[in-house]
Amino acid sequence: MTLIEHQNGNIYDFDKDEIRTLNFDIESPNFNHNFSEIENGRGVIDNGSYLKTRKIIVSFFAESTNVQTFSLLRDEIFEMVRSEHPFYITEQRSTNKRWVVKVDSSYNIPQVFKHGKFDIPFISLRGVAESRKTTLDLEREGIVNDNTWSYGMGLETTDDSELKYVHTGKTFKIFNAGNVEVHPFESDLNIEIKNVIGSSTNFEMVNRTNNSRFKINKQVASSDVWKINGPVIKRNSLMATRDTTKTFISLEPGWNHFEILGADSATVSFDFKFLYL
Repeated sequence: MTLIEHQNGNIYDFDKDEIRTLNFDIESPNFNHNFSEIENGRGVIDNGSYLKTRKIIVSFFAESTNVQTFSLLRDEIFEMVRSEHPFYITEQRSTNKRWVVKVDSSYNIPQVFKHGKFDIPFISLRGVAESRKTTLDLEREGIVNDNTWSYGMGLETTDDSELKYVHTGKTFKIFNAGNVEVHPFESDLNIEIKNVIGSSTNFEMVNRTNNSRFKINKQVASSDVWKINGPVIKRNSLMATRDTTKTFISLEPGWNHFEILGADSATVSFDFKFLYL
C-alpha cells in the first residue's frame, strides 16, 4: 500500500518481498487561523487561515529470511526513507495522489525473531496531495487510456472532451479537478502564451471566476512566446517581469472562465497538477 519515490529516480515498493504496509494514517487538514480582537466587542474578526503541514503515520511489517539477516533489512529500510531531501510517498489504495514528505522524527524497528513491526512518522511539507501527472499529460494521453487518473480525483462529472488545457481564441475555460486553489507562488503553474493576434498597446488575460489577471503593458508580436512559470515571467527566454503589471493568474477548484483583452486571439496552455486536501 506504500510507494516511495526519491528525486534521484529511486523507487521503492513497500509491499513486495520482505516489507508490507499494515496501515496508512493521514492526519486531517491542519489550518492556522488568524483572529483579531476588538476591545469590548463580541467575538473576534476572522483575518483568514492558512494550511499547515500534516502528519502521516505509516505502519509496516518487515520479515527477513532468517534472524541473522534482519539487521541488513533494517539498514535497507533506513536507506529507503532517508530524508536529506523531500521525496514522494503514495498510498497504494489511492495510487494517483502522492505527498511530498520527509521523515518527521527518528523511529525504531524492533526485532522479534526474524520479524519486526514499526511505524514511520512522515510530515507532509505542503499539507496537500498532488496528482502524479499534469494537465498537459491529461490532454495528450486522455483519461481512458491512462490509469494515472482514477475515481476520487474530481474528474468523474466532466466530459472528457472538455478537458482541454491548450486553447486558441478569445474566451475559454480551464478545469481544476482538485479541491485546492492552484496559486503560482505555492504550486507548479506553468502558462504559455503565443500566436497573439491583433495586439495593439497591451495584452491581458483575465480569470473571470476569481478576477485574477495577467497583463503585459506593451504590444505583443505574433512571434513572441511568453512563459509564466510560477512567479517567473519570460518573453522569448528573457526575463520580462518589468513589462507586466506583476499580477498573476490563480485557479479556483472547478471551472475557471477566461477572457483575452487587448488582442483578437491567442494560443494559451496551462500545465499544472491537481491538488487535494
